[in-house]
Amino acid sequence: MREYMKSFRLEPGDTLVEVNEKGDLFNRIKRWGLGSPYDHVFTYLGRLVLSGRVFSEPWIPVIIESDGHGVTIKSLSYRYGHKVVVLRLSSAKEGERVAYEAIFFADDPSNFYDYLCIVRSIIPRLLYEKLGIPLQLIPPCLRYQRDSLQICSEAVLEIHLRAGIDLLPLDVVPLPGDFITSPALQPIKTGVLCEDWI
Repeated sequence: MREYMKSFRLEPGDTLVEVNEKGDLFNRIKRWGLGSPYDHVFTYLGRLVLSGRVFSEPWIPVIIESDGHGVTIKSLSYRYGHKVVVLRLSSAKEGERVAYEAIFFADDPSNFYDYLCIVRSIIPRLLYEKLGIPLQLIPPCLRYQRDSLQICSEAVLEIHLRAGIDLLPLDVVPLPGDFITSPALQPIKTGVLCEDWI
């Protein structure tokens, strides 16, 4: 078991879903509201090579995510110390295609954070699920529609769609926990994200 853990490495295109285990009241309510402990999702892109300068380590491991600043590429170290589930596509080629599409997606200045989606699509979805009402009965005006604004799960789904990979239904707003149950993704590791994984 220890040898397997030592040999684990993140690969481009891996989807990482954060696990919220915080015990404070706000986070307990958040887990109850979401119906799962998963509250954020992002994608590992691989190593960004720095050129034109001399560095002892000429690369930085990076992720793409959507947060309050919209869709951005950041250093993986920004998420060190967070418990995550690592999900992987069936082939490395698919993962590389996702990472490639993600770079162009992050370069689009219209990909702002989708605050309105929380009110318009996520809250109705969560209420319908809590009440046991089929999501197909959500009124058309409250149904999820893809656009350039992105919450974290929308952004991860979007880069997969652009790479030609169907992960989740397109008529329901995606939530971080949905990626855990996607048949296109295999869970390969759960643990605290750290430098050893790269």
